[in-house]
Amino acid sequence: MIRLATGDEMRRADRRVMERHGVPTLLLMENAGRGAADVIERVLGPVVGRQVAVVAGKGQNGGDGFVVARQLATRGAGVSVWLAAPRGEVSGDAATNLAALERSGLGPVEVTGGPALERLRSRSGGRTSSSMRSWGRECAVRRRARWRTSSSR
Repeated sequence: MIRLATGDEMRRADRRVMERHGVPTLLLMENAGRGAADVIERVLGPVVGRQVAVVAGKGQNGGDGFVVARQLATRGAGVSVWLAAPRGEVSGDAATNLAALERSGLGPVEVTGGPALERLRSRSGGRTSSSMRSWGRECAVRRRARWRTSSSR
């Protein structure tokens, strides 16, 4: 099993890269989002013409999500972005990437309950968080299967 870093561990790692190598956090966020979009395409195949919903929060991970949404849209996916916080609470580099997302024409829908949450549920085919976790496991299984196939050649 691969151990995943906690949020605090990732913040410390980001800080070390920034301090030791002078890499701005905005660039780290851009690289993370682009890398995530690359993995999505590697696991699921080309996104051209596919509908994708990105749910992002107000923090740094939300900023990564804004980059993922922008990257997938430039690759031809139909992207909808759902912000799980009031827009005014997004700050720092996440706010910079939210502004870039909005300039690209992908303004998010705030999902803080009520009608917006129901719209998200209906557009996601009624998926619950547990079915989204199952989808994540399916992606991981597909990725491992592809890796085994390519590494055995």
